[in-house]
Amino acid sequence: MSKSKLTWGWISFASFIIVMVLVVTDYINWFDRPMYSLIKNIPILEYFAILGSELFIGSVSILLILWLALKEKNFTGIIFTVLAIGGGNYINKFLKTMVERERPEALHGEDGFSFPSGHAMVGLIFMLVLAFIVSKYFTSAKQKLTVYAAAIVLGILTGLSRIPDAAHYPSDVLAGFLIGFSYYVLCELVYLKLITRK
Repeated sequence: MSKSKLTWGWISFASFIIVMVLVVTDYINWFDRPMYSLIKNIPILEYFAILGSELFIGSVSILLILWLALKEKNFTGIIFTVLAIGGGNYINKFLKTMVERERPEALHGEDGFSFPSGHAMVGLIFMLVLAFIVSKYFTSAKQKLTVYAAAIVLGILTGLSRIPDAAHYPSDVLAGFLIGFSYYVLCELVYLKLITRK
């Protein structure tokens, strides 16, 4: 893993801590209000919400694990996938129960706490895991970059999709991106450590 990616992972984690402190101390309205006013007028974002649903991520993750097990015989990759996506989902639920931030008052039909957004956090992790595995089948740096760029764009759109219907505050989504990226970097680091021991 490059030092720059590891550094950005730490920066992302530190930024998440700052956002969480601002949320807990209720000093985040300066960010949430203008961002919601800006993003609520982009209803097309809601169509990307399916990409962050537990059904979609769970189904594709199972297919990915089966592919890694039966076709690639990549059991370290299976550990990486489960650790990143499954572990990310668990950490998201833990953080929600720890912060206990209520969702925005709107008819979004969502249950549970709001911070951080699971769509943003797990959705980004999921897309990055897919990009990491799929990029192995490409040789040129340009192709790999395209795969990662597509994954990041889809991950961002998935997280933002929760704002127009007021299922999450913008700061929930931002925090999800930050902790999601930092946790993904940790999982990739563990994976690379495991394969170098073989």
